[in-house]
Amino acid sequence: MVKGDAAKSLENLPYFEDYEVYALWKYLNGNLTGRPVFQLVDLLGPGNSYLSLYVLLHNLNQWGITLENPTFDRKGHRWFYKKHRTKKESEAKNSLNNIYKNKFNLVDIVAAFPVAQQQRMLAWIEFKKELSDSNRQILNSFLGRYMDLFVHDQLKLREKSFYTFERQIEKLLMLLRERSKDFGKEFVFEYAPPRDEDGLSIYSPFLFTHSMVAASTLGLVKVTEAWVQDEAPPKRQRHSYKIRLTITEVGSEKINELAEKVVGKRTIMKNSDGLFTYRGAPLNVTLGTNYARAFDILLSDFPQGGFVPYDVLENLLIQNGFEPSKNNEQRNKRINNLLSVDQGFFRYAKLNNKKLPNSAADGKSIIHIRRGKGIEFYNPEI
Repeated sequence: MVKGDAAKSLENLPYFEDYEVYALWKYLNGNLTGRPVFQLVDLLGPGNSYLSLYVLLHNLNQWGITLENPTFDRKGHRWFYKKHRTKKESEAKNSLNNIYKNKFNLVDIVAAFPVAQQQRMLAWIEFKKELSDSNRQILNSFLGRYMDLFVHDQLKLREKSFYTFERQIEKLLMLLRERSKDFGKEFVFEYAPPRDEDGLSIYSPFLFTHSMVAASTLGLVKVTEAWVQDEAPPKRQRHSYKIRLTITEVGSEKINELAEKVVGKRTIMKNSDGLFTYRGAPLNVTLGTNYARAFDILLSDFPQGGFVPYDVLENLLIQNGFEPSKNNEQRNKRINNLLSVDQGFFRYAKLNNKKLPNSAADGKSIIHIRRGKGIEFYNPEI
């Protein structure tokens, strides 16, 4: 049972941010981390800043969850950030001293956070993957209760609205279905949360990590590893979740059931035979061409539509076998050529031997190029 403040916080529990669920899930399941120990950055979601990490650590402290035997690599930090000082150090002197002496806990990290971030100390803090019985009990109870409320659509709304659980799991299963066509039942699922043209996270009614944790709990998938940070320089980081998983037999059955259910449900879909359809009618498309592959990628990751920045599309193309573009200008031009109405998918896809119309039933454009920014994809239900 969860005790004290943590127990009270389960009353009228609101939706958490997706990255918070990812962090709790990963901390509870230390085997999902490839390294022998946790680092603080292992708890960050794609594109999250250290401000998000501060909020997360503050919440963990409020929920009664601690870090397991945290240690600070003082020699490594001194080598990396030699002679760096800040005038604000005195504001968190006690907590900083505790960290330097390796006699600290989560409360010290939160108290010293601004200064520790300035001095680049956070990257040198590690903690054990193996949980104590008390920590595991709190995490199991807390996350289990939260996910139970999520599955039964009983979480409280704040400023945002989210899909019902049925729609959440439906979207995840359809994404798994598309990936499994190329990679089989065992693969690394890479998912990039939507971002605006400035690279900032934007609202989405789909909660990826919520749905993935639920799918794992329900036995639809078996997850063996999860990470965000690549072994690559910062400029080459792909801001996405990477989940190494296997679709179970139960998961395969659910995917097949769902595939039959949703055929033709949206303006443009792929039916159970893997063929494109427009409002339920089959399209004549040469599969395997670059424009068909690119539209398939767009449809797989954003079946409900929305604004998709060029950099997000570029990452998805690379993940699916396209060569990286040399620069942003080439990247934008290639994506426009693959997806625009005049040169891409809509030019070559045929509906009853005629050009595929770039309009939904309500007359709105399905594809709209926002020059220099990305693709506006509109794919409403029919």
